[in-house]
Amino acid sequence: VVFGYDVHDGWATICAAAGTLSQGWVEVTGDPATAVPDHRSGVHWLPARLVELVQRWKPRVVGLDGGNGPALGVLAEVREAFTLAGLDPEVVQPLTTGAYKAACESMFTGVKDGKVHRPRLEPDQLHTAGVFAAERTIGDQWLWDRRCKVPVSPLVAATIARSLLAAGAGPAEDPFFFFS
Repeated sequence: VVFGYDVHDGWATICAAAGTLSQGWVEVTGDPATAVPDHRSGVHWLPARLVELVQRWKPRVVGLDGGNGPALGVLAEVREAFTLAGLDPEVVQPLTTGAYKAACESMFTGVKDGKVHRPRLEPDQLHTAGVFAAERTIGDQWLWDRRCKVPVSPLVAATIARSLLAAGAGPAEDPFFFFS
């Protein structure tokens, strides 16, 4: 289990991924009462919610786009909240720009090839972000364009979380249990 978080256009999102890159699950929801990660307005809630989720699910890593100023802006608060809760603040790691670009391409390819699965199929913020998502080319690579009609933070957080599955993750024993 891994988490990714993102901040965009006044919204923050935490997303979870479990499994492997070739057979992974990603999920995001707007219901803060559930055990799964969420998508809400503002960032004031983000550090405490990440602490709660990390204490409950014990992910290997929590990632963020190291090139995203708003996500980096809350990183110190997140790490401080982890320290105060007795958690290792170094579990929260920014992705380099190169790693994030590769993650975007991998997510796009994974969705196109049917390697990314979601336990919840009804439209939600992740679905909406995916529908409106566009690419922004930088050099010979691309990343998700933040100049979008809707907040793309759910898609970015899912992309980051999924990319972290490659770093030593074994197959999930029962990914649906995690999201129940």
